[in-house]
Amino acid sequence: MKIGSKVVMVNIENDITLANGMIKLTVEHQACLYESKDGSIGIDFDLMEYKDIEFMGMPVTDVKIFKTHLSGLGVNFNEMLEEECVGLFSNKDIEKLKNMF
Repeated sequence: MKIGSKVVMVNIENDITLANGMIKLTVEHQACLYESKDGSIGIDFDLMEYKDIEFMGMPVTDVKIFKTHLSGLGVNFNEMLEEECVGLFSNKDIEKLKNMF
């Protein structure tokens, strides 16, 4: 048997807040760690899921309706979520993940 390459997948959950604390939710990212051709360890993060959404302390039961209401107010939930996730992982977090490889 000859292993050509290896990949480590890690699921990570974070609680975040949006809209000045009016929206709270849990986001799940998947970190994909792999060995690059130069021998270094690469890492990619993908947003996989969001759940447990609360708006002003109330649970959101229908995400589609919630996003539609926000859109009617001129708020793009997906853009807001993506912006909040930028920089979510520190260099220390990344090094900890790389050490798992």
